[in-house]
Amino acid sequence: MIKDLQVESEFLKLVMKNTLLRAAVLSSRPQITEAEIRQAIFTAPTQNRDGILNQPLGDGFNRQKILTEVAQRIRERRKQ
Repeated sequence: MIKDLQVESEFLKLVMKNTLLRAAVLSSRPQITEAEIRQAIFTAPTQNRDGILNQPLGDGFNRQKILTEVAQRIRERRKQ
């Protein structure tokens, strides 16, 4: 549990650092504005449409089955 919190904390620090760096690089002013920071924030989709990546990781989790399904979907999208 503590290890998970440490990893999450380090991840959040990295995300914040990268967001500020993006805002600084894209800014044309000596100070970064709130609007520029908001523009620099990457937002993740709030919901996966079919849940392929939101499956429980406990008993019965089959990584190979999921990877096979994802690969199949990629092949189908390439055909379109």
